[in-house]
Amino acid sequence: PTSDIIHLLENLIQQEYEVYTTFGKILLTGQVSESATVSLSQLTPGTYFIRLPQTQQYAVVVKY
Repeated sequence: PTSDIIHLLENLIQQEYEVYTTFGKILLTGQVSESATVSLSQLTPGTYFIRLPQTQQYAVVVKY
């Protein structure tokens, strides 16, 4: 779970990401920051999916 920021592996810096709802709606897109983080601060608490299209990796994140 997270409250605002998720930390990713450093080899993912500058990779594109997409944040989806559980219904498949894209809420956020962008690039992983130089600090290997993605901010979810503007999202309400809930369950989200993060997709990294270039690596075909997915993760489930619960924001509280």
